Amino acid sequence: MKEFMKGKPRKYYLSIFCWGLLSCSTHYFPQEHWIRDTRGNKDTFLTTWAAEIGGDGCIILDGKILYSWGDIDRPRDWASASKPILSTLLFIALDKKWVKSVDDRIVDYGVPLQEKDTTITFRSLGAMTSGYTLQEAAGQAYAYNDYGIQLYKHVLFDRVFRLSPRRSLMRNCKC
Repeated sequence: MKEFMKGKPRKYYLSIFCWGLLSCSTHYFPQEHWIRDTRGNKDTFLTTWAAEIGGDGCIILDGKILYSWGDIDRPRDWASASKPILSTLLFIALDKKWVKSVDDRIVDYGVPLQEKDTTITFRSLGAMTSGYTLQEAAGQAYAYNDYGIQLYKHVLFDRVFRLSPRRSLMRNCKC
């Protein structure tokens, strides 16, 4: 494992590690209070790993907190971590036929936009090529765009699911 991680950016192996844990476990949705599994406290690899990546975080296994570091009880802005969640919700909406295609224009879901932005699609929002609030039209250029992600959240929760983020997940994920 250490040889695999050698020379790789921290984010690279953090995402691989977390994705592996998520894909191996049954799906659980957080309740008001999490149960803690103390087995992780004795794991020296997790202790070393958490110290190396720093910050705050936790590892969930079978619906329990296996290991945590930092201050996990303080609410945070998910920022970039919300993007895969939004795309997962988009694919749930596609599966349920609430959205016909990733290439659907979001104005067709009742989102009022300026003329330049009427070609924005779910695909362009997810790929960061929407051009929302920028000079470029949708699909013309990649640009990290927080306003585009806010628009993605808005159209999914307010126009497609018509529920809060928490209720959208609880109602539509078999967690």
